[in-house]
Amino acid sequence: MSVKFTSKSHDKQKGADVVFADLYDCYYARFVHYANGFVTDFDVCRDIVQELFVKVWERKLYELNQTEFEKYLYRSIKNACIDHLRKEKSNPSTSLTILQALIQQSEESVSEMEMKELVDKIKTQFDQLPEKTALVFKKSRLGGMSNADIAEDLNLSVKGVEFHITKARKYLALALKEYMPLLIVLLGN
Repeated sequence: MSVKFTSKSHDKQKGADVVFADLYDCYYARFVHYANGFVTDFDVCRDIVQELFVKVWERKLYELNQTEFEKYLYRSIKNACIDHLRKEKSNPSTSLTILQALIQQSEESVSEMEMKELVDKIKTQFDQLPEKTALVFKKSRLGGMSNADIAEDLNLSVKGVEFHITKARKYLALALKEYMPLLIVLLGN
């Protein structure tokens, strides 16, 4: 389905109305279901998606190509859901709700586009680490080596190894903070 209105023979506003209506009909239920993976209250999910479709109309985002449109909406829905859950933080059961919602979010609901974007972002951010920090982190997290073994292998103190691991974790957590819910879902399963 092409989401950009390109017909010159029709009134442009009328055409935009038709394109928007088609998009709404095509994506609304899918996006509500996606939001429900984060927020368990179905009415809140509907409101979030409805508000995003209002933004789509106001900003004429229906003129984007299908890939850009879907990418924008999936990211916007995820962020809106996280914002909603943060606002509900004062409720004692919210932490449990967030955890349950993330656990329910299966790998199948993670779009291929999100996965590729996440992998690219991790690689880019990992390449920004200092060489020794990256090496220590790889040996620890990907190689499964103990801190003592890494220290011996790289002629560092155990405290030095711990420093590099902590430095890498803090940097990656900050650089990848918008992907944390997705990482929790993927690493938690």
